[in-house]
Amino acid sequence: MQQVTLSKLAQLVDGEVVGDPDLIIEGIADLEDAGPEHITFLANPKYA
Repeated sequence: MQQVTLSKLAQLVDGEVVGDPDLIIEGIADLEDAGPEHITFLANPKYA
């Protein structure tokens, strides 16, 4: 995955940034392996 800022990623998916919009995202990872430079996904109504 190419490096992208959180704000650019949010723009691409019509999302909203909560936090640092200039954070650099370097990849995708599962919850167990994700670091601060990764995005991940959690689907649980408890956290909606």
